[in-house]
Amino acid sequence: MNRSALAFASLTLAVSFGFHAIWNAYEPWREYRAVSSAAATIVAYASVWLMGRGARGRETLALVDRVTAMIAQRGRWLAVAVTVLGLMFLAFTAKVVLEAFPNSGDELAFVMQADTYRMGRLYTDAPAHPEFFRLVRYLVKDGKWFSRYQAGWPAVMTVFNAVGVPYWLINPLLGVAAAWAFFVLCRSAVKRNTAIIGVLALGTSAFFILNFASLFSHGLMLLCTILLALSGRRFLESGAWRYAAAAGLCVGLIGFSRAFDAIAVAAPFVAALLLTKDRRHGLYYFALGGLPFIVLLGMFNAGVTGDPLLNPSSWFSSSEPVGQINSKTMGLTAERLFLLQLWTSPVLLPSFAVAFIVLARSRKLDFIDWIAPVLFAAFVFYGGDAGQQYGPRYYFAVWPMMILTILKALDPVLSGANRQWSAVAAAAVCTHLAFQVGFAVPRLVLEHNVVSQRQEMYRAVEKAGLKDAVVVISSATGRIRELMARDLVRNGPVIGDEPVTYALDLGAKNALLLTLFPGREIYRYACGHIEKLEVTPDAKYYDCPGTMPDPIRSRPLP
Repeated sequence: MNRSALAFASLTLAVSFGFHAIWNAYEPWREYRAVSSAAATIVAYASVWLMGRGARGRETLALVDRVTAMIAQRGRWLAVAVTVLGLMFLAFTAKVVLEAFPNSGDELAFVMQADTYRMGRLYTDAPAHPEFFRLVRYLVKDGKWFSRYQAGWPAVMTVFNAVGVPYWLINPLLGVAAAWAFFVLCRSAVKRNTAIIGVLALGTSAFFILNFASLFSHGLMLLCTILLALSGRRFLESGAWRYAAAAGLCVGLIGFSRAFDAIAVAAPFVAALLLTKDRRHGLYYFALGGLPFIVLLGMFNAGVTGDPLLNPSSWFSSSEPVGQINSKTMGLTAERLFLLQLWTSPVLLPSFAVAFIVLARSRKLDFIDWIAPVLFAAFVFYGGDAGQQYGPRYYFAVWPMMILTILKALDPVLSGANRQWSAVAAAAVCTHLAFQVGFAVPRLVLEHNVVSQRQEMYRAVEKAGLKDAVVVISSATGRIRELMARDLVRNGPVIGDEPVTYALDLGAKNALLLTLFPGREIYRYACGHIEKLEVTPDAKYYDCPGTMPDPIRSRPLP
């Protein structure tokens, strides 16, 4: 009965897989180019048209109904099996694909921050001659060495690690919890079969997989946003104070980690409380729930900067680049939206826009449907670049809310009398899932290669068997995406405690390392080569693009 639809679904997956495999190989970093996005959009819409028309459309709808019904009928044991397999897959991605490696300066800062908290401190003493050890996201001021980020996510990492959970496993655990929380949220708004589609749309995306396999903070933000939506909805329905307090707790934890996100995410719920006359008392409990984290944030700021209202990043230099809308912020927003289409599918954004309009016309919008648009609008005022990332991670926390809005409009369509639109909706679901899976496989391979190349220097040091040594870094690593020397200087919170200490190549100033680390041998890394260094007046060193001359004679290791 469903052979034709199954064949077209398989063809769509195969075409999508091939398209993304070529895409990832050809332009792995500049994936947001308009030509590529336009090509992906054409392929996706053609798939929807072919799978949703005529008799084939009815078969596509029957296929979606049958698959979701089969999953729903399996019940508890299937749920347990999928949970275990999902955790295993996320853990495999974190440990094997991404090699538990802090792939960006942000992730490294979080790890160093968590290590510092495990020592019972908010910061460590700045190392002597910190210019050798400077990092993009770790700062030195007034004799303090500290992270520019707020304490929320590293504090969560510290708590998990205190009970024996390694850093790389924390996000996979949160990912499984987020998938379950999203299913419960979906069930509060749509039928079981439609909720299953929503969880599939969430969990099969490389956007979800890689962020929950990384060391970024955005997975915690996504989980808290889902719990905020669930708690907020239950409070508006029941008026029970504990749900308003729970919503405040979720926003408080978001704010303890990312204050800008917390304001944008909380705004729709606060507006709903103000506009619902018999629920305005919830503002009190909402504020009460978030108060502990506001106090903690003030204490953290005061402990690092001396001022409870001054965060470490602003204390070090200027504040976050939040201001007026200009060409830069508009360009960054356009880029993020291109990336969102790439990391999910070209079907997502148009489907969300249509669903939002449909729900607005039928007066079925609630505060959850506004969370994504409000955050999108807030980030139009933000001029910062996310840097190394797995998709447009500034949007990661609210992306499930977009899926839920689509599900609310999709729910009556899939079971409605208008079979033509039902068939088109089913075809869009199949195409969306096919594009996500088609993108995920080559992207996981690509990101593994990126991470592997970036660790070239550390493997060379391990192969050389260096112990009680200092390695001066003169070049970047990585061919697909370079990791600059400033991102490779990866030591612990206390410089010198590690068996191999890494330092930047500062040319003539390298002689200072002999006094900083008496008795240690000093080596130099440049473009895959490790050389023994001796300070001499004549400058002889391995010639490597991107390095600077220094008064060092290099003697290759045997």
